[in-house]
Amino acid sequence: MKLEQPTLVLILASAVALSACGDDDGGAADGGDTSSTTDGGDDDGQTPPSTMSMADSGSTAADDDTTGDAGTTGGSSSGGGSESDDDGSSDEGSSTGSVPSVTLSGVVSDFGTPALLANIDVCVFEQDGIPCATTDDMGEYTLMGVPSAEGAVEFTGAGRFSSLFWGEGPTQDDALDYSLLSNLAAAVLAAALGEEIDDSLGHLALAVVDGDGMLLEGVTFTLSPDSGALGYLTTQGVDPKLVATSEVGFVGVLNIDVGEIEVVATNATLDCVPGPGALVGATADALRIDVRAAYLGSTFPFVCS
Repeated sequence: MKLEQPTLVLILASAVALSACGDDDGGAADGGDTSSTTDGGDDDGQTPPSTMSMADSGSTAADDDTTGDAGTTGGSSSGGGSESDDDGSSDEGSSTGSVPSVTLSGVVSDFGTPALLANIDVCVFEQDGIPCATTDDMGEYTLMGVPSAEGAVEFTGAGRFSSLFWGEGPTQDDALDYSLLSNLAAAVLAAALGEEIDDSLGHLALAVVDGDGMLLEGVTFTLSPDSGALGYLTTQGVDPKLVATSEVGFVGVLNIDVGEIEVVATNATLDCVPGPGALVGATADALRIDVRAAYLGSTFPFVCS
């Protein structure tokens, strides 16, 4: 069995975190495997700096099992939005009471192909009062009323593996290009780890970079409480025998017990902390994330320096 698809699966959520700004070339029509992210399987592993927050989160969605509708990049599309302040400022609002809000826009693509995905629902997670956006034929969406507060944005759609991107509220950017994996790709990843996807449990994808934003090898991830099947990624796919990241800098964990967990990244010579925008745990070096059943969770990468 080829392991290219697992490679794509593990990269998904972390790639979004690494993309921060939604204006890279990777999301161009007919371009690249992912939108506005580095290819998780690239040897150089370079990634743009991450300064975005919760507004950059994502989840899954789309139509087909492995590809979506083709299109081109862009930053506008359908969009709903809770009505924030109509004072001309797109960065502030009152969609969630006194919490300021922003308008988030971007392009949603199929992970692993140039196809852009139509009919993807982009929502503020667990905020039913904020209308979701739906991507158009060019994969573009505009989501209004995204709270500038801790939380997640989800992307969901037929044939796609639902995901949540967790973080603090938007800090300076309001654009996100997101790449979504198919249910088939997720199943292939699970098989590579000797697992089957359990919809009663959650899943996680994380990345780690050095101080220059380069994907980093030699980093071990530890979950507390510990559960799930962990697999580190190589340029050839998932290697269940690895005990630390390769130069690809990614890790995926399947079938994690539901609930809030903390994750620590450890390197022999570097200090690793959650990157800008990520939720910090009980200690400064711990990343905090909420594991939800049937979702692939992700957030901004760890930074080791």
